[in-house]
Parts: sequence; structure tokens; C-alpha cells
Amino acid sequence: MAIALSFDGTSLQSSSIITGSIQHENISQKRLNIQKFADKEGGNLIRPDFDVKIITIEGVVKGSSQANLESSVDNLKKLLNGQEKNLDIEYAGGTRRYIATCSRMEFKRYHYTIDVIDFQAEFSISNPPLGKAIDTATLSDLANTNSYAATATGEHDGYADYGGTFRPKPIIKITFTSANGIRKVIFRNTDGIGFLSATQIMNHKFYDGDILLIDTNEGTVQVNGTDVEFSLGIPSFSLSNNVYRLKIVGKAYNVDLKFLYYELWL
Repeated sequence: MAIALSFDGTSLQSSSIITGSIQHENISQKRLNIQKFADKEGGNLIRPDFDVKIITIEGVVKGSSQANLESSVDNLKKLLNGQEKNLDIEYAGGTRRYIATCSRMEFKRYHYTIDVIDFQAEFSISNPPLGKAIDTATLSDLANTNSYAATATGEHDGYADYGGTFRPKPIIKITFTSANGIRKVIFRNTDGIGFLSATQIMNHKFYDGDILLIDTNEGTVQVNGTDVEFSLGIPSFSLSNNVYRLKIVGKAYNVDLKFLYYELWL
């Protein structure tokens, strides 16, 4: 049975296009970010990063005649010329999505080629150089609440392990079911290698129903869709063993904390 495959919503498994080989499991070049020591050999490994991922597909284009075949080849070229389109590949009981640009197309014409021709297409995956799930996943930490006679600091700790095979860039969603006298909100995370990162929001008045979003991919902090000032930076995460702490300075509150993310795949 043919593996489901599409580019920009158009199937590459049809009566006129038959893809027989899909190479996408290879890991792209892994670059090691190493900070050199000042007074001795070697260096400290900061973190690995990944270069552009290459995916190759091979198959045949079929036509009912030579003219029909050549028309189908032109249509395939037109389709694959799209830039940064969704390349969806059936895999592991689901679908892996790659943001892809076709960087090379080859057609093998022989003297006997009339109504069938072999083709090969190469795709470059750069932003991100990874596959990702079609739909978002959610980790939830609900109903964090405190009430004080006067302003005080509430702290709520938790752990986060993500699906996929590569560290995600989640949106941290904090929903204030109720809010009274909130003066400061701080979200901190310590990732699996002990790196501490945080976001702090001060001088913003929160109301019942407000939604605070910390987007670690875009590097933005918003309340109800409007940018707000923040300090300390943007939290970062590892794939697993994250330890987070939500600190809220105020009189009373009830908040839901959620992590919205796409599973990423090497």
C-alpha cells in the first residue's frame, strides 16, 4: 500500500504520479556549539543545533499519451515550485509535516520514453529543519489558586516532559479565571541540563478572564492579544526533565496554566 504523501495539499500518490521512494528519516547535519576554554585545550559543549534537512522522493509520472505525459510533467513542476509549503508524509501511524521548498527536480528521459517517465525531487527543510505534528499538543496545570489578607507571593511548581524527539517551542498560556490585585507574574523554567530561564511581567493590571501568552517561538508576551512589556527574557525548554515555577504576586487569584506546542521530530 502506497504511503500517503502530499505537497501544498496536492497528493503525490495519484493515477498520474506514483511515488515509490521517500527518504526522510535521515538526521540533518548536527552542529556542535562549543565554547573554547581560555587557558586549556578543548571547550564546553553549549548545545547542538541542526542544519538544513534534505528529503528526497522518487517515482514515476504517467500519462495516457506522450502529450498528456508532458503536460503532467509541467503540472508537477508548477506544483513543486512552491516555496515553504507543507510536505506531509504518512509515518508512525500519523502524519509528519515539513515546511519544504523543492531545491532540485530531475526527470530521466530515455529514447523509449513515451507515456511514463522517472522523476526525483529533493526538498530543503530549514524553518524548522525538523518535522512537526499536524496538530498541537497540550500539557495542563489547572486551578492554581491562592488568597491572602494582604499582597503576598504564591508559587506553583511543576514538571514538563514533551512528546517528539526534539526540544519544543511552546506557547505558555496563563488564564486568569479570577484576579485581584496582581502586581507581578514570573514564569521560570529549569531545563534538563540545569539552564534557568524566565519571563517577568510587572506594572500590568490583570482582570478576571485575562489570558497571558508567552510565545517562546516568536519571542512575544501578550495579554488578550496585545503586546506587554516584560523582562528577564523568554523561557527555554528541553525535551524532558523541565522543572517550572509560576510565581504570582497579588491578593487573590485562580489561574490555569497550559503549554501548547507542536511535537518536533528529527
